[in-house]
Amino acid sequence: MMPYRLFDNPAMLCHNRTVRKKPNLSFLKQFKLHSVFITNIGSMLLLSIVLCILFTVFFTNTLIQKSIDQQADTTFNYLAAIRDDIDNSLINLHQSMTQLSYTRNIFNLAITREYNETDVNLAMNDMIFTASNNLLISDVLYYIPHKNIVISSAYKIYSADAFPDRDMINTYVNNVVSLRQIENSSKTSFLFFYKGKYILCRDFPLVGSSRLGMLFYFINMNELQRRIDASAGKQGRLFVVNADYETIFDAAEYTQQYQPALANYSGSNLNTSPRIRLDGNSVFNLSSMLSGWNYIYIVNDSHLRPDLSSILSASVPILILAIVLAVVSSFFITWKLYKPFTRIFNYIYDENLAPDNAVGRKSGNEFDFINNTMTSVFKKSLELRQILYNVSYDVMTRFFMDLLSGAQFDNNDAQELLSNTKSPFKINSSYIAFAIHCDGELALMKDKRVLFQSDLRAIMTAFSKQHGNLFHILLIDSRTFTIIMSFDTDISILSIKRAMIELKNSTQALCKKRNINAVFAAGEVYHSILDVGFSYEEAIHALDSGDTLEDPKNAGDDLQNRAGQIISFIMNADKDEAVKLCNRIIDDIDNSEDLTKLLRSVELSISNLPYIDYSLLPNELFDFTADKKELSALKLQARDKINTIVDKLIVMFKKQQNRTIVDAQNYIKTNYNDVGLSQLSVSNAIGVTSSYLSHLFNTSLGMRFTDYVSRYRIEQSIKMLKDTNWPVQTIASKCGFYTVQNFIRIFKKTTGLTPGHYRLEQK
Repeated sequence: MMPYRLFDNPAMLCHNRTVRKKPNLSFLKQFKLHSVFITNIGSMLLLSIVLCILFTVFFTNTLIQKSIDQQADTTFNYLAAIRDDIDNSLINLHQSMTQLSYTRNIFNLAITREYNETDVNLAMNDMIFTASNNLLISDVLYYIPHKNIVISSAYKIYSADAFPDRDMINTYVNNVVSLRQIENSSKTSFLFFYKGKYILCRDFPLVGSSRLGMLFYFINMNELQRRIDASAGKQGRLFVVNADYETIFDAAEYTQQYQPALANYSGSNLNTSPRIRLDGNSVFNLSSMLSGWNYIYIVNDSHLRPDLSSILSASVPILILAIVLAVVSSFFITWKLYKPFTRIFNYIYDENLAPDNAVGRKSGNEFDFINNTMTSVFKKSLELRQILYNVSYDVMTRFFMDLLSGAQFDNNDAQELLSNTKSPFKINSSYIAFAIHCDGELALMKDKRVLFQSDLRAIMTAFSKQHGNLFHILLIDSRTFTIIMSFDTDISILSIKRAMIELKNSTQALCKKRNINAVFAAGEVYHSILDVGFSYEEAIHALDSGDTLEDPKNAGDDLQNRAGQIISFIMNADKDEAVKLCNRIIDDIDNSEDLTKLLRSVELSISNLPYIDYSLLPNELFDFTADKKELSALKLQARDKINTIVDKLIVMFKKQQNRTIVDAQNYIKTNYNDVGLSQLSVSNAIGVTSSYLSHLFNTSLGMRFTDYVSRYRIEQSIKMLKDTNWPVQTIASKCGFYTVQNFIRIFKKTTGLTPGHYRLEQK
């Protein structure tokens, strides 16, 4: 029987295995952290290497492009050197001709009345000597008009009438050909082209019709071409062409292959760009101001690129250095950043992994828990933000409702409430209340209320983007909405009133769209949020009395009609009648309320005018403290204010009658259907600068030039929508809009309706 051994006991064996497994679990836990570290550093290394490769590719491309640009600059400078060499040759010919014209034999023969054969022979010898010592001169001619002879360096003397090239001389004398002037040291010669020959000519000792003699150099084109070909490099092909890109020297290759392409190419690009691309070639163009020739140098793109060995020698060291730096940086950054995360991972594992595994949840690594935690925090943050917004909106709604009901707050309490709710509203701003009352059955309105309120919010969002104001919509009851609006204090009250009219048009269009009957009214402007209740009371009073946002000219109230008559006199530049009517109206008023109403009527009438520069009419002109003074003093105050308004409006309308403004408006009326109509085109047409025209529109009409054109085009499109059955796209084209989408956008912004909806409403 074998002795009893410890490991033969199965229970002990299991126990021993369990004991030995504990350090393995700890090791695996630690290894898990290390494996994450290895994964992170491997990922960072891979990312770094990819970035290094991308950087190297970018560096290589940049290097190649820089090399190409440098080679292109070198080629361009080389072409400039050839051009300058030819220009210098022509200047040397000019200097030679100048010296020849001042030699005694040539000069004396031009100024003397009598001459003999010896004088002619001496002059001819000077010409022959000059031609034989300059390879660029093929022949020299000397024409003496008053002697009617032509002397040639070919040992010939002609009568001017019998000279074979008499037409060439007549062409030059009558200035029929195009002349290129060469001037040096105040001496002038002319280069011109005649029947395939380039000729240099000089008048002396006088010029023009008073000239006594003329020298002609026939340029040796073969020698000139030889010099150009000798200077041209082996990498490319050099051609000399005229302004029409026709070759000056016979070159069949250019005529067949390149001339059609270059002739059809944009001349502006050829003249402004030193290098263009054409069929795998780089074309360099350089013009000569002296001769008028274009030097075209065509080189294959492959000659401009650096070779492969140069690219590798420059990029490989950069790539190796970048990879080494990336590896070192990756290890260092990962090690530094991972140490604090290790403690976080341990905590997350102890607090989250173990319990999750214990209850059978799906386990994950540390990054999974961090991601889940951050996602949860982000969701909670969004929920909390939405809750805070809702609470803030509800608090502001309650605050405004209290103000509208007449509750009183002091500035400190109101400021604390605005600060706690993070509200963008301020204590001191321009506030106005806009009331909308919908008719109809109460139950029916409840069904439409939510949809109408959503549409109203969309209108107000667009309105606030255009005017830069804040708004808050209040539902007073199931049929009455009130919009509290806040504007900056520096905005004119008149512009706010005009904005209210625009808002009324947009809201009216919405009501028609939803088949809702509604009336609209706005109160006066107040400069404190605590006074917005007064504006609301005025709006409700206007709704009850039927005194809503209407055109004062059509209103039934006598004071509103009289205010409209005052504005009519102003628009006709009749200041005296406007002042007389104003004084008579004020004298007939016997209470302060009617004085206030008159001032408000004038204000509303002005806000309906099309072109007003609100900066000339400050808000102080419309502030009226009617409750603090006697009636006589109030009448005097009202008279001063309205007279000041009359003076400023008269000046404004006189500016609008400026001749330049009228010419610009007439031009726009005639050409508004032109898509290319612009501030520059109008200013050029009427003979003023674009900046001056812009200044006139801003100061005289109170609007930008583009806004005026858009408004006029919309006015014309409204007439077409009413009077014709043309499609919207046709009307957009006839009114000068680039696209029908642009037309619809501007039309809706102006009228509150799309063109199609507007046409349906009119029908």
